[in-house]
Amino acid sequence: MDLGVWGKLYPIAEPDLAASIEERLAALDMHSLRRAARARARAYLEQGPPGVELPRARHGRVRYLDPSVSLAHPLHDASGRLLAPAGTRVNPLDYRPFNRRLLFFDAHDPRQREWVRRRLATREHRADLKLVLTAGAPAPLRQDWKQPLYFDQHGLLCRRLGIQALPSQVTREGRRLRVEEFPL
Repeated sequence: MDLGVWGKLYPIAEPDLAASIEERLAALDMHSLRRAARARARAYLEQGPPGVELPRARHGRVRYLDPSVSLAHPLHDASGRLLAPAGTRVNPLDYRPFNRRLLFFDAHDPRQREWVRRRLATREHRADLKLVLTAGAPAPLRQDWKQPLYFDQHGLLCRRLGIQALPSQVTREGRRLRVEEFPL
């Protein structure tokens, strides 16, 4: 049924969204986009992800860190049974092993790189050592040292472990973590 005209009709002025997307994609050079993306990825690998710049340790220092946390809320299992009430103090070292040594260093600093390389040369240090970069490019070191490398992106681990100078090593000592700074 014809309801009549209720107002003036105008033609659609905006371009069709699907057609405009197709036009823009046709104008892009996909080969150059792929090449640029590869170059960005290669530069990221060569320069390393964003890290944190910390000063070089001037004095040998040892600090201890208690990783215990207090539960802010009660902890329940999947069935709803209470595992621990709020306020309970929990030390993760009681439940998870920590039998590795974490060695934090800055790959930008040639003295730190050489110091770590000399430590890796001894069998006793290489066995249980995890190398953690705070800044610098991991790829060249990984190839030269034939050793896995980890990266502390944005300094998250350094903040949590209270690392203030490099190189530093974190080990377990009883129910605490030992943070040792080595002067160079």
